[in-house]
Amino acid sequence: MRDYLPSSWFIEIWLRVMLPKNSYEPSDYLKTQCMGLNFKSPIGAEAGIDVNCTSKSKLFNLGLGFVEFGPVTPTAENTVNSFLEINAKGVTQVAPLRNLGGIWAKRQLLNNPSGPRGISLSALDENITGVPHLTDEDFLSLIMTLYPVSDYLTINLCSSPFRKIDYYSKPYRYTALLNKVIEYRDQEMGLQTAYETNLIDFIEVKARRLYTPVLVKVNENWQDLESLVSACIKFGFDGIIVGSEKQDPEISRKMLERVYKASNGKLTIISYGGIQNGKEVLERIKRGASLVQIYHILLTEGPIGAQRIERELVEEMKKEGFRNVNEAIGTYYS
Repeated sequence: MRDYLPSSWFIEIWLRVMLPKNSYEPSDYLKTQCMGLNFKSPIGAEAGIDVNCTSKSKLFNLGLGFVEFGPVTPTAENTVNSFLEINAKGVTQVAPLRNLGGIWAKRQLLNNPSGPRGISLSALDENITGVPHLTDEDFLSLIMTLYPVSDYLTINLCSSPFRKIDYYSKPYRYTALLNKVIEYRDQEMGLQTAYETNLIDFIEVKARRLYTPVLVKVNENWQDLESLVSACIKFGFDGIIVGSEKQDPEISRKMLERVYKASNGKLTIISYGGIQNGKEVLERIKRGASLVQIYHILLTEGPIGAQRIERELVEEMKKEGFRNVNEAIGTYYS
């Protein structure tokens, strides 16, 4: 099915039917904490695996420590049957990822307690190509819609041939956005706090958390990582997701090193791109990543890919004498 069906059909079938019914529990070696959340493994699924929150909780049955759903836009976009070329050797994006919108994602996740889970937020293509300043409002509306059903939110600023959002690389653009996002997030959390303390009688749904961490995501097309890190710290972001959408492990490692040195431990770092085995996961953790995300391996190797990588990570940690994930973070520089 992977090799012959349109990618959208294959992924829908995979998420609805082929995921295991029983949950795989990774080794206790892999338990870790960051952003106020508990993770049973530092390995999670990258956004793009489950764009429409189809699997709900089933992806966690793979033993993943967390799942990032999306990318989600405020409203539905026109669907594309084949946005990926998938075979045993790899995955290539050939068209833009499309989704059914923020309200759909909220409905899918609303009555589902599984987690930790994040949601990747994206602006509408029509605003990116037409009226760029409206993209700020896209992100803010998504925060209002999705914070009750998420454990963290990601502001996706990755520019690609299918999503040219380069104007956010200008300092005045991204600093304005980051400031708005945190102010809006705190405003929404204030509403929730008022509800919890009986200052108001009604709120649409009960939030998963009184405080929702917010991260920003960039890829290899982002040049000035150090300035972005400084802005994230200044405005109170909780973390940053960095890596290579081209799945180049060397590029991903170099980006990770730059962010770790610039953040000085003040941001949670999630690394993605080019992870194929447990040894590479440990290399990312040693370079400062608290968590990592996998993508291609889940579609090429199937459900067993995540479990294989977790077993390999435990073996590599034991070889190097690490008793837990936190012990290994940043040891590359010592």
